[in-house]
Amino acid sequence: LLSGTLPSAEMINRAKVSDEALRAEVLRLMVGDGFHDFLINGANDQLLTDGLNNGIDFQFGFWDRFPGFSAYASELPEERPEEFNDYHDKPFLAQNEAEWDFRWAVVREPLELIADIIESGQSYKKILTADYTMVNPMSAFAYRADVDFGIEFPDAQGFYDRSKLNVFKRARNLGHIPYDDEFNFDWETRTHLSFSDYQEWPHAGVLSTPAWLGRYPSTDTNRNRARARWTYYHFLGVDIEKSAPRTTDPDALADTDNPTLKNPACTVCHERMDPVAGTYQSFGDQGSYLDQHGGKDSLPESYKYPEWHGGEPGSTGYQEGDTWYRDMRAPGFEGTKASGTQDSLQWLGQQIVNDPRFSAQAVRFWWPAIFGERAATPPENPDLPDYDARLMAFNAQEALVGELAEKFEASAFRAKQLFADMILSPWFRTSAVDDSTLTAVQRVALE
Repeated sequence: LLSGTLPSAEMINRAKVSDEALRAEVLRLMVGDGFHDFLINGANDQLLTDGLNNGIDFQFGFWDRFPGFSAYASELPEERPEEFNDYHDKPFLAQNEAEWDFRWAVVREPLELIADIIESGQSYKKILTADYTMVNPMSAFAYRADVDFGIEFPDAQGFYDRSKLNVFKRARNLGHIPYDDEFNFDWETRTHLSFSDYQEWPHAGVLSTPAWLGRYPSTDTNRNRARARWTYYHFLGVDIEKSAPRTTDPDALADTDNPTLKNPACTVCHERMDPVAGTYQSFGDQGSYLDQHGGKDSLPESYKYPEWHGGEPGSTGYQEGDTWYRDMRAPGFEGTKASGTQDSLQWLGQQIVNDPRFSAQAVRFWWPAIFGERAATPPENPDLPDYDARLMAFNAQEALVGELAEKFEASAFRAKQLFADMILSPWFRTSAVDDSTLTAVQRVALE
């Protein structure tokens, strides 16, 4: 499961000595390409970011926001010789192939970041607090990353070995530019005629990666709420959509006086969700940093200048210099407003990893990768015939989640130690049950 290999006879003999020896053998498996694939697949099964390479729309500014990439890709020959085409039947437009390779690298960023943190034995908290990201040779061009891959990329003929794109290293994104008065991009030649300067991307682990932001994009009306919903779900185990009943009262639903801020039927969820949505204020709908004209905010024109979109001037309350909506709650988390010198998303990452729910949700996040099914959720309808059994199973599982979370915290949030604890638990190791003494409810619960 962990390494994609079968154990040798020597490994099995060592593991038989004791549980401590078994644990040592399990930990010894957490290296190499097989374990890397286990981490990538396990993380993607939760975040689903690879969908951006499989049909989900991703309108990130690959060409126009990264002069380092456009300068490199625009110099590529119009077509590549056949020997450089790994999976194409005929020579492919080199510029298009480079764009696809850059896109693939960007989509893999959050998964590679999680894998790197776990493999290198760093605190798992860094998945939301790391002040760097992961780049391969292609995204390193775009991000102006000062990293050495130990390879010639491109080679002397201007081509590159695409097999090297699987190599990722830590770096910062220093290659993004603002859309301002000096921005002038020629789409016909895909080159920048002028731009003002580079922006320093505020890294907050997975949360600030374009793939995470693009997998959960926003709109003028959604205002980062989907991002807040999935942040709570993936990293704190809170499903906001199930956290309170939704009203069907037609009068409440007809309310148009800013109901998410004032109507109790709406605020029951929005008072928790909207401040977290606000911490994403620096990132635009498709994931670019400070993406509006001028490079000072990511607020849409429909809010800043409603008169351009059929509204009344000043009807939104926007004032020059604002970075978030005045008709929403201020950026924050669980009753605390974002503060300090960090970007608000970086602040949020710190708040989440220090929340006691973070460690328990880490257990649930990796539960399917280890146990082969999603963690149980509490049954909702006590009138169903298997309610008692489902409740018994959920309570037993939650007890184990709590035990594992405590050990995880005691290990200084080392994920390899968590995986070993999960594998050595009865939920993984039990292979048979003597059901002669079980009640009918217990049998269903065990199933």
